[in-house]
Amino acid sequence: MGKLPRGFRKQKKYLVVWGLLVAAIFLGGLLRWCDRSDSFFCSEQGLLTLPLLSIAILIFLLIRRAKPLVLLPEQAAFRERPWEFDSKTVTIQGRIEHIFSNSMAEKIKRRIRDTYRNFTDNDDPSYRYIHQRFLLSSAMLKRGECLLVEHSINYGKVRLRQGSRIEVRGEYLHTVRKGSRHFYGRIHFTHEPNGHIKAL
Repeated sequence: MGKLPRGFRKQKKYLVVWGLLVAAIFLGGLLRWCDRSDSFFCSEQGLLTLPLLSIAILIFLLIRRAKPLVLLPEQAAFRERPWEFDSKTVTIQGRIEHIFSNSMAEKIKRRIRDTYRNFTDNDDPSYRYIHQRFLLSSAMLKRGECLLVEHSINYGKVRLRQGSRIEVRGEYLHTVRKGSRHFYGRIHFTHEPNGHIKAL
């Protein structure tokens, strides 16, 4: 539903730079400590083991943070043909890119609509409840695209923080009109029993 910020693409570069900086500081401190100690880590074998261990940890962190290279068939189908999943339950893992705030006018309007519909025994849920809304980027989506997630606060507020990784399960609605610059619709009904929002 929206383009990713530029900083998102640089995230992996920052992780590599910080990882190398921490490794260099750690090795510098270790060498100073080795001047006063006869530990295993100060022997030739130990000095070779630590950089290899540091590199292995850095590679593990990079692989864990990187997008998966291979998508499952269902994930690949959603990525390329999201309209086929309209009104179906989907599960997506991703990163929160932007959190929308509800204006006071919007909150009042929805409360009035909810009260009126309760009074008239109207069960129509559209534009009735206040939602937490945010954009989610994911490896299951095309590059540079986001998906709008709507969570009704009637089922409890979810703690959201921009940049955090979460798993969302809910009903996908392909609300994209012809000629729209967006490729994906939105996910709603993210509450129990059929949906959830979990931190990763």
